[in-house]
Amino acid sequence: GDFSGNYYAIDTSNGSMIWSGSIGTGMIIRFETLNDVNGDGHPDIAIARSTQDNAIVIDGMTGNNIWLQPVADQPWVVDKIGDITGDGINDVVWGTLFGSNYGYFMNGATGEILSQTPINSACDAIGGIPDIAGDGSWEMVCGGRDGEVVCVSGGETALPGWIEGVVSIIGGNGNFGDCVINVGTYSVTPNADGSYLMYIAPGTYTLTATLESYQTLIIEDVVIVSNQSTPLDITLIYLFAPQNLSYTIEENDVILEWDQPQNTREVTSFKVYRNEEEIAETVDLTYTDENLPSNIYEYYVTAIYEEVQESEPSNIVTLEITDANNNLPPLVTKLHGNYPNPFNPTTKISFDLAEDTGVTLEMYNVKGQLVKTLVHSTMESGRYSVDWKGTDNSGQAVASGIYFYKMKVQNYIATGKCILLK
Repeated sequence: GDFSGNYYAIDTSNGSMIWSGSIGTGMIIRFETLNDVNGDGHPDIAIARSTQDNAIVIDGMTGNNIWLQPVADQPWVVDKIGDITGDGINDVVWGTLFGSNYGYFMNGATGEILSQTPINSACDAIGGIPDIAGDGSWEMVCGGRDGEVVCVSGGETALPGWIEGVVSIIGGNGNFGDCVINVGTYSVTPNADGSYLMYIAPGTYTLTATLESYQTLIIEDVVIVSNQSTPLDITLIYLFAPQNLSYTIEENDVILEWDQPQNTREVTSFKVYRNEEEIAETVDLTYTDENLPSNIYEYYVTAIYEEVQESEPSNIVTLEITDANNNLPPLVTKLHGNYPNPFNPTTKISFDLAEDTGVTLEMYNVKGQLVKTLVHSTMESGRYSVDWKGTDNSGQAVASGIYFYKMKVQNYIATGKCILLK
């Protein structure tokens, strides 16, 4: 077989072609030799392929199709198993990948789907093993691209159920395409009209729907029944930001004031940001930033709701301090933190330097491996912010997860944690 979808039967004694055929557009990934499927006395062949969503078995004697069975996505992997249908002909297991990831038990003689099981990631490997469940069947082992291996019994596999409904967005400018619905280890993004559909193995789950700057919705004890629909509409409510942020300058102090968000949900506190760095959290509607040196400053405030959910920023105010007090305390070398956190795709890490010095700022993964060197140079005394765009030293995007950044300045070493969400 080749990457253009052509297949050939070759006489191994002399290399001559016996017959040839084509599956159409797509790559041929693997052949699996089957026992005689159509009763002509010759072995037959199952084909794992890309591009088109059809499982195929061809006649080993002629190359003609015996059967073709539509599946959820590209039938990337296939294996032969023993006879679990009782017709005397071996059956097959298939795995699909990319958009819809499933493992299938199929009747080897007809292509009939006996059962299908959702796999949490692309099914890159599949194998049949003899009965280990004690039910007289064969088992299917699926290797998922996310590192998970699943073993499914051919005698006990249940058809998936599904959740379907419509997402409603209340307030703000949120987009359905940025919403993520998670049920157990399954996830989906709604369609452009807000509708969604998820095929899920039977069981009891917790559903979580998230959208940045909106209240996270959590629904527990969602029951999925085999081959049945579970209707479930979702409403996401905007987390309104504080309003009418204003300021007053008194010598080297900045006094900030703002109004409550215009909603009925309870606000637990407010976070104050200077130059995109969080500097305070308060329950009041005012905050004083004291003893500032001469510089230009930007401020905004966010509201913190129940379950520690943070709103979008308020309006931004920009101001300048021009008459710094000479008796102000000097800068202290310090790593402050990053904002936003969690983030996607960029976060800003802030730090101060008390004097001109060499600085190293590096990003590490949870295994302690260096991911990205953000700063490695001599810098002047001052306040700094450095962006990390979620890439490694080769410029490649890194996976979602927890990362640690470390700042080294002479004898000063400090670390912080950030979370990349995609």
